[in-house]
Amino acid sequence: DRKAADTELAHLALHDSLTGLANRVLFRDRLSHALAADQRSHRGLAVLILDLDDFKTVNDGLGHHAGDELLRLVGGRIQGCIRPGDTAARLGGDEFGILLESNSRPASTRAVAERIYEAIRAPAEIGGRKVSVAASIGIALAPRHGDTPSTLMRYADLAMYAAKSQSGARIMTFTADMERALDERIRLRTDLAAAAAAGDQLVLEYQPIVDLRSRSMVGLEALLRWDHPELGRIPPDRFIPLAEETGLILPIGAEVLRSACVQAAAWNQDGEAGALTVSVNLSARQLEDPSLIQTISDALEVTALPPELLTLEVTESILMKNIGDAITVLKRAKDLGIRVAIDDFGTGYSSLSQLGRLPVDIVKIDKAFVDRLSAASDDTDLAGVIVQLGAVLRLETVAEGIEDEYQLANLRGLHCDLGQGYLFARPMPPEDVSALLDGANGPVVLEPVVQET
Repeated sequence: DRKAADTELAHLALHDSLTGLANRVLFRDRLSHALAADQRSHRGLAVLILDLDDFKTVNDGLGHHAGDELLRLVGGRIQGCIRPGDTAARLGGDEFGILLESNSRPASTRAVAERIYEAIRAPAEIGGRKVSVAASIGIALAPRHGDTPSTLMRYADLAMYAAKSQSGARIMTFTADMERALDERIRLRTDLAAAAAAGDQLVLEYQPIVDLRSRSMVGLEALLRWDHPELGRIPPDRFIPLAEETGLILPIGAEVLRSACVQAAAWNQDGEAGALTVSVNLSARQLEDPSLIQTISDALEVTALPPELLTLEVTESILMKNIGDAITVLKRAKDLGIRVAIDDFGTGYSSLSQLGRLPVDIVKIDKAFVDRLSAASDDTDLAGVIVQLGAVLRLETVAEGIEDEYQLANLRGLHCDLGQGYLFARPMPPEDVSALLDGANGPVVLEPVVQET
């Protein structure tokens, strides 16, 4: 009995109790032995790191019991895709490791990875509901990418995160560029925290929103910019995801909201140019923040900005990620008197029935559909459908990224209400907006900018 108990304890020490696969300790040990053997055989080996996509959604939506059932299922499917001499391990959470011995050819390794990916994404019955989950897989090869367990696991992990961050790239093999990107990412995370504390590097620019019939400015969209003291201007698509990951988006977002409301209240003080709205973008993390409504209410109260002059913009993909909670939060926001816009419409996953449920006032047509209105394509179908949909649901439509007169003429022909883009004005600092408004005896009319050829 004591020997049986010792055997069981030894097994538990080296295996994951939930899936029965090897754990991190055993995986590293087998990888270390495989690398030592490979120094003699020179057959090579591969390490795969796999992470499930949106596992938290299953865990939160169906409960932890369903999450555990899914992890066991995934573990079994991985085991079924590899050879008896290879090792599958659960490294922790929803992350798995696979060791492919005597396998250094990139093509054969990728074939195994694709087989695993397809096996995992096959629908399954979990918690009484049909569930389909995808995964991101990173690959590192020995000796090409390293000859120690730590190096190979780190590089496979980097490749996995690269696959996760790139839309449509579910499987990636490590490259040196990934390590450089990680070093840059770590630096930017540190610098972003310092920038948020300093308060002078993160600035707002404003892009006018115009009435497409009169070409008069009716509002402005506040856009966050980062002027790094050494690297220059850093695009939002590089630093906003970092702000989301670190949680810095909450204090940064609150300051953006307050600053935009302060600026809009100042511009509307004399009322000579007519009432000007200000639009502020909300991130996924902000939409999940329990204190969001209080933050908005405080900004309106402190600045005395009429709530109907504030518009919150939320992308379609964020809304669809957790539509029930999003509807609840946006309804509370609208109770304050503000307006809500669904941004980048047409690029997400909403259906007509879902759009009818959303408490929104404005639909913003994504630039990709506006681009199709150029002289080269003359494709008005998708933009036209969105405009018609907005009319049926009594929503205002705003076209994004208008760049030429041909697009403008098509949008006017489709009866789109408003628009913004380089044809009228690029995003500009607040003092430039103030200069436009100074001395205005009515709405500011923005003539199209002559495009360089």
